Formats: sequence, structure tokens, C-alpha cells
Amino acid sequence: MDPVGIPNLWKDESAKVPVLLRSTAGVAQAGILRTAVTAKYACGNDTALQSFAPDADQWTELGEGHYMMTFPSTVPDAEGPFAYQVTTTATGNDTFVGMSRVELRTEDRVWDEATSGHAVAGSAGKAVADAGAVKYTAMAAIRYNHSGTAACVLAWLHANGVIVTAPTSARVIAYDEDDNVVIDVTDSAPDSYGFFLSLVNPLTLTALKAHRVRVIIVNAGVTYESGEAFITFN
Repeated sequence: MDPVGIPNLWKDESAKVPVLLRSTAGVAQAGILRTAVTAKYACGNDTALQSFAPDADQWTELGEGHYMMTFPSTVPDAEGPFAYQVTTTATGNDTFVGMSRVELRTEDRVWDEATSGHAVAGSAGKAVADAGAVKYTAMAAIRYNHSGTAACVLAWLHANGVIVTAPTSARVIAYDEDDNVVIDVTDSAPDSYGFFLSLVNPLTLTALKAHRVRVIIVNAGVTYESGEAFITFN
């Protein structure tokens, strides 16, 4: 949902991304081994999904259907949009889809600008200011079944790249290409990791459509909102 989203990934750096595996009935899938998943991704200007098979140290089960998958530094190798999906070999399980962006770290960009002579003073000053501020980013990821009739919506809040463990509430609104609202869910009970999970059923999604997503999360009385997007694959 970064579109579905996860926080921004850094170019040429390894990245841990969340994966939520559930059945089409919404049941958490526990004990899924790395050898039982098929992962694909697209980075930057890729025109097709690339296959990825996680190693033992790149796949961690967190519980309640949550997993962490680590992409090596060779995967986020270009700035721009980043999409990934994870499916299991077990029959009746849904595909998890996550999206984000790959960016160059501020300090790396400042160095590039300094060595190239582009906006050295201004960029360095902005980098110093940004380094001292806490940046909150509302994130979301949407997993839907193959028929597009049900979905799980995952939302969370980052503070300088760290998950906020006790936000107050989260609302996720998804619009199709005709500006129709296809998902609108609100949750006020995050799990112990700080993730909000909402089940949407019934649901009507059309294959091969782009959707824009609003993610609205309240934490300590302050509202944070960001835009995400996702594309229906099936």
C-alpha cells in the first residue's frame, strides 16, 4: 500500500519487510517455512516481477500470521517504486502484496551533490535540519484473495523508521480508478507490535486496476496521513 506500504527502503541497503499470511477465510497461517513461500518483487523501472527465494536468515516468523522477510542490498538497487508479493504453496492461502519506494539516504544524496557541485550549501543545511526532527510516516499494506472478494488491511506508524507500538487508531481508505471507495476501515486496537489489522468481507476488486490509498493514523492526539497505492494482480 506504501501502497500498500512499508516504510521507504534505502538504495543498495538490505531491507526487512513485513509479510502477513492468512487463508482466504482470514485464518492466520503459522509455521510457514521459507521453502514454502514464493516471493516476487519489482524495483524502480522494472517491467516485470523478479523472483526471490529467502535464505534461512531472511525469513522470520513473528506469530499470528506475521513474518519478516529480508531483501539483500542487491534488490533495492534503483530509486523509485518498489512492489513485492508473497504466496505460499499451501492450497487456499492468499497472496500478500506490499509496496514502498526506494530512496537514497539524505547523507548519501548530500555527498553526491557535494561531489558533483549541485546545491551544496542548501542541501547540506536541509540535511542537518532534517536529521534533528522526528519524522512520522503512516503506512499500510493490503492483502486480498485471488477472487478479489475479501481482504486484510494492515496499518502502522513509523517514527524515524521505528514502529510506534501504541498508536490510538488507524483508518485506511482505498479508491479505485473511477474514484469509488472500495475499502474504508477503522481500527482502534493495535497488536503488541503496533500493527492494526482489519478484515474486509465482502469486497469487490477488479483485476489489473490501480488504487490510491489514504492512511490516517492518530498517535498521542496527533493525526498523521500519507498516500499509498496498490495494483490488483489477479
